[in-house]
Amino acid sequence: MFTVYPSHYEGWGLPVVERLAFGTPCLAADASSMPEAGGDLARYFRPDDVGGATRQIRALIDNPQELAAWRDAVRARFRPLPWRRTAEAILAAIDSATSAPAISTPLDDAARPV
Repeated sequence: MFTVYPSHYEGWGLPVVERLAFGTPCLAADASSMPEAGGDLARYFRPDDVGGATRQIRALIDNPQELAAWRDAVRARFRPLPWRRTAEAILAAIDSATSAPAISTPLDDAARPV
C-alpha cells in the first residue's frame, strides 16, 4: 500500500527515493535528508512523534481514495536522478575546484625568489 520509513538519520534518503521510483507512496521521518530526497511527493512526520506517525498511517489505511490519488501523483510526477548525472555533477565540482586560480597569500609571496 505504502512505505513507512521512520529513520532518525539516512545519509542521502535512498530508501525514500527507491520507493518513489517504484511508484509507492512513502511516509517518512522529516529528519536528515529525507525531505530533500522525497520532496513534495513523500509525506513526513517527526521521528520522535509515534502518535503523529500512527495517526497518519491510520488515515491512509482508512482512506483508500486518498492513498490511490497519492500513488497516482507519485507515478505521474516522480523522475529519478540518474546516477550518471550525479557522477557528472561530482566530477564537475572537482574539476571546478581544481582548476580555480590559486589564491596568493603574503606567505606565498615571501617564499618566491626575487
